[in-house]
Amino acid sequence: MKDHLDSFKAKLINLLRFMLIALCMIQTSACAKENNTKTLVVRNDNFSFYSQLAERIMPAFLVEQSDRSPYSLLDDGVIVEAFDTQAVGALEAGIARFWYPQALATVVIAVDRDQTNAEITGWQDLSLALDKVAFSSSSEEAHMILAAMSYGLEGEKYTTNKAIRLLAELNKTN
Repeated sequence: MKDHLDSFKAKLINLLRFMLIALCMIQTSACAKENNTKTLVVRNDNFSFYSQLAERIMPAFLVEQSDRSPYSLLDDGVIVEAFDTQAVGALEAGIARFWYPQALATVVIAVDRDQTNAEITGWQDLSLALDKVAFSSSSEEAHMILAAMSYGLEGEKYTTNKAIRLLAELNKTN
């Protein structure tokens, strides 16, 4: 009887081992799923030519435009366009695996000379001009503009203090 019980325990242990190994294989295969997508999703905007450029330099990829966050699109397994600050954050959080810089985006101050004769050579001149100032309404771009303003007003070790004060001042005059 004892031999029969020992044999049953051994079979049960082997069955449990097999089930554990099978479960582990199922779990790890889902985590290691290969991403074979050939879709590149870029921001849906009316001022960038990146989507046309991407279609020309990556003809094997389907290029789509989207208003969705790059982070949520990564969950769908596609390749996305992202600003460097978004890409670094996604890499640090483990949301993205790779980032390849492909283009340089620079914030510029564009002055319509039909609207003002004020001398604008930098960010601080905007408040001195006392003219209306327009900014992008996109939250992504607002962060980039704030960083560019901060760098322009304070230099390499900038904070956002001067830029926020300038924006508050401009808001009063607009």
